Amino acid sequence: MTREEIENVLLNVLAKKFKINKPDHDKNLFEHYDFDSIDALEMLEDLETRHGFRLSLDQKKQLFEHRSINQLTRYLETALKGDP
Repeated sequence: MTREEIENVLLNVLAKKFKINKPDHDKNLFEHYDFDSIDALEMLEDLETRHGFRLSLDQKKQLFEHRSINQLTRYLETALKGDP
């Protein structure tokens, strides 16, 4: 999956599931869009069940350290390739 495809999936999930449209890609989702840990878990579930993302338990834990669209996209691009 390319970086652009990953970003589009994230943006689609944020728009459809959380009504976050056209977010600033560098802004912290938690601070600027009232995104919370429950939302993050729901987003992860959606990414796995509807979009086929497969992440290890450690990768899932590390995912929560990334707070902006750009950070999430970079992290997922690396994680999905199987890179450390």
